Amino acid sequence: MRNLIKTCVFLVVLANILVAGAQSQVLSNADWPTRFRDAANTSNTPVVLPETLYLRWAAPAGGGPGAIRCAPVVFGGEVVSGDCVYDASSGSLLHWFPDAGDRNAVTVTAAGQNVLLSARPRDYGHNSGYEYFAYDLDSYAFLWRLDSQAPGSALTIGAFVELNAKDGVFYITGMAGSADGIAAVDAATGKVLWQKLDTALPTKGMCSGAAVATLGGQKMVFVGFGDYGGTSDGIAALDASNGEPLWWVTGFSVYAVPSVDEQGGVVYFSDDRACVLYAYDASLGTYVAAAPLNWILNAAPSLGWAKDAAGNLHEAVFVITGGDASVVYAFDRSTLQPLWQTPLNTGAWVSAVYSGDQLGGKLYVGGNNGSVYVLDALTGQVLQTWPIGFLLDPGQKCPGIVEVDVGGTPTPVMYFLNTDGNIAAWSPDGSGGSPPVFVLTASASPLQIPTNSSADVSATLYQLVGTQQKTPIANARVSFSCNAARNGGFVAPTFAYTNSQGVATTKFYSQTRTGPVTVTAGAAGCQPATVMITVKKAGRR
Repeated sequence: MRNLIKTCVFLVVLANILVAGAQSQVLSNADWPTRFRDAANTSNTPVVLPETLYLRWAAPAGGGPGAIRCAPVVFGGEVVSGDCVYDASSGSLLHWFPDAGDRNAVTVTAAGQNVLLSARPRDYGHNSGYEYFAYDLDSYAFLWRLDSQAPGSALTIGAFVELNAKDGVFYITGMAGSADGIAAVDAATGKVLWQKLDTALPTKGMCSGAAVATLGGQKMVFVGFGDYGGTSDGIAALDASNGEPLWWVTGFSVYAVPSVDEQGGVVYFSDDRACVLYAYDASLGTYVAAAPLNWILNAAPSLGWAKDAAGNLHEAVFVITGGDASVVYAFDRSTLQPLWQTPLNTGAWVSAVYSGDQLGGKLYVGGNNGSVYVLDALTGQVLQTWPIGFLLDPGQKCPGIVEVDVGGTPTPVMYFLNTDGNIAAWSPDGSGGSPPVFVLTASASPLQIPTNSSADVSATLYQLVGTQQKTPIANARVSFSCNAARNGGFVAPTFAYTNSQGVATTKFYSQTRTGPVTVTAGAAGCQPATVMITVKKAGRR
């Protein structure tokens, strides 16, 4: 049932309160500042990628042991993943934030300051609330901190938070019992502009992430609540200037983050109880269309272009259903008329990234089986399936695709997270970059490293001392094995390890089976979760 204005509305979206004088943030091809690239969650980029990519570099995803990984953000030639900042082209570590967490977003203030917000669980896996740390992304200077558990804190959003950002304001949504809700925070000062928990809203349930969009000159925030056992969940729109509800619809279990077509004026969301995709007028909250799905959604709908069976071009919305056998759907944005659907041979709990324009875009889908599926966005045809050697982290929801300056040449690069706690950059050339670094945890041994790169994979063994310093490990017990092939020929890699006294040890391994490199390591006197590994692969032929 639909309720208009008045009354504290349900769920919702964190109003995108403008800092005085702030201008609308314009994204460049080099930026991916939030989880779905833009604040409207469209997962759409004009950057064109080829069908096949190669490993460029890899490094620890950061965020601390046990972190719930989320998509890296890319801004100003830098990649922020967890608590680490890497050069977007080479993968060189530029900075480490001692207090950063595993969810990040970037926005630009009215004064032109690039602000990074990082959310860190107070106790991983125990729903104990979050701390929020803000930094100047240019100087890496600490700006401000918020603690959801601090006495008298104006921000009490609970565990499993999601971040969005636009025009100098961060939008924080959370789902954790009494702390379900949404808040707006000034990026420059850390002031909580307003907060609404679901205890003060007519709609209850777990709060999904926010979509922020400007419609007819009015900035609005859209958020969904999900509750499989209830009927008071749904979706709502708030006035971003003051957080007041404009409209809401109840009776839908909205777990996946909504997305908004700002030009078309439509918000897209799914009902997980009925497995239906809905389109509503984003300004009025009135029904536009609906389409049945074979399963629930786990991530936001994407926007792009597709053709119907007769070859007619449509503005399209793409969704991927969850489960063990996902299906990619393309619908007309205005009518939700089915255009095509393509089943995958795996689960894919992510959003499809649309790369290109209406003349020939591609969809990139990360599968739970460790493969990337490249689809012709116009027809749904699978153009290529290429294994990347590890499972993608479902917490990422979609990869990031940007243009990186490589020697003065804009080069498309895609960034993924994997379930072993690493971030990997993939590009058409797969050349250059710093030595990949891989984190070995107690739950991720052996660690698999992809080898389909045209560049060497090099590495060093380190031990974390406290929470900051990395020192070489002495007396480490290290074993290496390799099964790999390149261009139909056997690859005989050389693995080198130098201990803290500078004594080098070289191990050779030969085997003709194909597959990824597997590395297993432990170190005397230190716990597996504190071991970081890199591997030097030489002698390639």
